[in-house]
Amino acid sequence: MGRRPVPADAWPLLGLALALVAVLLVGGPGAIAFPMLALLWCALRFRPFSVALLGLLSGAVEIVMVAENLAHFGPLHNSAGVDTLASARLGIAVLTLGPLSVAAVGALDRRLLRRLARRANHDSLTGALVRRALTQGVERLLERRRHCGDLPISLLMIDLDHFKTINDRHGHAAGDQVLRQLARLLGSLLRREDLFGRLGGEEFVMVLPGVRTDEAMLVAERLRQGVERMEWPEGMRVTVSVGVGALDDGTAGQPLEQRLARVDEALYQAKAQGRNRVVRAA
Repeated sequence: MGRRPVPADAWPLLGLALALVAVLLVGGPGAIAFPMLALLWCALRFRPFSVALLGLLSGAVEIVMVAENLAHFGPLHNSAGVDTLASARLGIAVLTLGPLSVAAVGALDRRLLRRLARRANHDSLTGALVRRALTQGVERLLERRRHCGDLPISLLMIDLDHFKTINDRHGHAAGDQVLRQLARLLGSLLRREDLFGRLGGEEFVMVLPGVRTDEAMLVAERLRQGVERMEWPEGMRVTVSVGVGALDDGTAGQPLEQRLARVDEALYQAKAQGRNRVVRAA
């Protein structure tokens, strides 16, 4: 059996432990700065709370070393009457605050980056994936299927019936509310691994990895019935048409529209047959 690789998060902790050993071995007032680089390394790897605990622990160890003269600081009161222990405490506190500040700023940056990424990848009105993010998700699923073998992937294309009429009769604010409520209903049917995107206007897509078309038909019918039974703003009647089919591998880099063509045709048939129905792709 081969050796297990050392976890990446263990290296900063090992560096901190070695720095504290170096404080003990080298000694002197300048030695209290040895853990600084290791704590900065920890600040880049861990959350602020963990960095604060590590700083508190390393600071406490150094203060004990100074108080017990293990780090060779000399007498606790020098000839000028300066309290060496108090000076060491102040220096250690300043040294540990720096990495904590770095950790706090780094955590804030990561939150901002996540927020920006969500805004870039999700539709602001419904929270569904935008076309680009949906395409990337589909490509990742197809790549997984190419490596893992037989992975069924089903598609649901959902279109609100007579959405233009809703906007014309009730206003665009009511239309936006309908879209948000529909997105919430769709989201309630999703698993963690599923994808949910908005192609534009009133058209949405659900991508269901590991779900065969027969099962996807049941999901689509549950969705159709759920929309029909929901209470909508201003008492309006809202229904959806759904096309269901399997996602084909196609060719690498193929546009999303081409991958969805067969399911889109099934959606068109559902509308041509009177709307408020589910049709399976041929």
